Amino acid sequence: MKHFKAVIALGLLVVAVGWFGDASAADQAPLDADNLDVAAGMVFEQSRGYTMLMDRCREKHPEGTFAFQMANYLWHEQNGDVLLASRSVLGTKISALEAKPRVTNDLEVNAFTSSIDRCMAFANNLVAGKMDPKVYTPKAYAFLHAVYARDDHMIDQWKRTHFEGGCMKNRANKGGRNFDQALASCQCITAAFYSTLSPLERADFEAHARDPDYTQHSPIVQKLRNAARTCPAILH
Repeated sequence: MKHFKAVIALGLLVVAVGWFGDASAADQAPLDADNLDVAAGMVFEQSRGYTMLMDRCREKHPEGTFAFQMANYLWHEQNGDVLLASRSVLGTKISALEAKPRVTNDLEVNAFTSSIDRCMAFANNLVAGKMDPKVYTPKAYAFLHAVYARDDHMIDQWKRTHFEGGCMKNRANKGGRNFDQALASCQCITAAFYSTLSPLERADFEAHARDPDYTQHSPIVQKLRNAARTCPAILH
C-alpha cells in the first residue's frame, strides 16, 4: 500500500501542475510515468482532480454550469480507454482510494476558480484534448493503452461510451443546456441501441449514420426508434 500512496502522490503533483502552472502553454506534464502502477495512479488522480476542479468552477460560476459539466464529461469520454485500464490496474484499491478525501490546497484552488475566465480556459483545454493523457502524460498513456488494447471487454465498453458521447454532443449542438436531462436521455438511447440491435446491425448503423437517406429509410433505424421511443420525453 505504501507503493500506491507514492503513486497517488505523484499523480496529485502532475494534476496540480496542470491546474496552477500554465496548462494552456504546456504540451506535456513535467513528470510522467515510468511503470504501469504509476501510470494508473496518475490517470486516476487526473480523473478525480479534473472532476473536482470543474465542480468547484460550477459552484462559483453557475452561469457556466453546462460548459463545466460537458467539459468534464467529454474528457472522461475521450479518455475512456486509459480510464478503464487505470481502474483495472488499481483493482481492489479503487474503493479505498475513492473514499479517501482528495488532498488539495484550498487557497490555491479557490484562487484558481475565482475567475470564470480561468475556469472556462481550463474547460476548453479539457475539450480540446490538451489535458488528455495521450498528450499530457504520453508515457502513462502508453502503459495503460497497452492494457486496454488486450482486453475485448474494455474495448466494447469504450465503444458504448463513445456512442453515448456522440449523443451528448448532438444534444449540445442542438442547443440543449440541461446536462442531467441530456445525459439521462442519451443513456436511455444507448441502452436501447445495445439491447435492441445485433452487433452486425450496430456496425451497419455506425457506418451509415451520417447518410440522411439511411436515417430516413433504414429498417435498422426504425427498429432503434421504436425501441428508444420513450427516451426523448426525458428532455421535457
